[in-house]
Amino acid sequence: MIFKLVPRRLLFLGAGAILAPLAAGAIAHTTRARAAQLAQAVNDTVMKTEAQAAELLQHSARRPDRRGVTRALENFERRRADLQEPALVIAELTAACRAAGANIEGIRPLAARGGMTQHSVLSPQSSPPRYQLIVRADYATQARLMDACSRRRLPVRVVGFTIAPFEGEAVTGQLRGEITVEAYQPAVAAMQEPKP
Repeated sequence: MIFKLVPRRLLFLGAGAILAPLAAGAIAHTTRARAAQLAQAVNDTVMKTEAQAAELLQHSARRPDRRGVTRALENFERRRADLQEPALVIAELTAACRAAGANIEGIRPLAARGGMTQHSVLSPQSSPPRYQLIVRADYATQARLMDACSRRRLPVRVVGFTIAPFEGEAVTGQLRGEITVEAYQPAVAAMQEPKP
């Protein structure tokens, strides 16, 4: 009966005013519950991933790939021994010059800093072998050659260079490069096989 005295429009507005906060509260509660579930799922995934990463780390620390380590050390030793052979190093430098597009004028071993030539057998304490490359190429080609030397099978590093035009020739863009390289000699301690 009271409802008959109140116009229908106000009745719907009043019911809407009462139901709106209840619906908003229900939606907020549901949203919080979903957010909590999502946060829990993310936490569970992170914990699972961390556990798997820790397990992999422990496994790799306990059981190194013995065959892989052995093969790498053997390859390293072969390359190190080959660096002591001037003919092999000169062949590698020749290949590097050709790959870069430089014309080779000459490659020669230099006298070691102790006075011996590089053709002698080197002890581990002696200075690394050095070589001089004399090439004819433009500046960019010579820069590529010097950069590529350290990435070859028998790596060498550039320890000095001079680039200048050829004397007595017309300017052609070709420059004379005298590049001094040194065979890479790693520390002996770095070659030791890890203990099990």
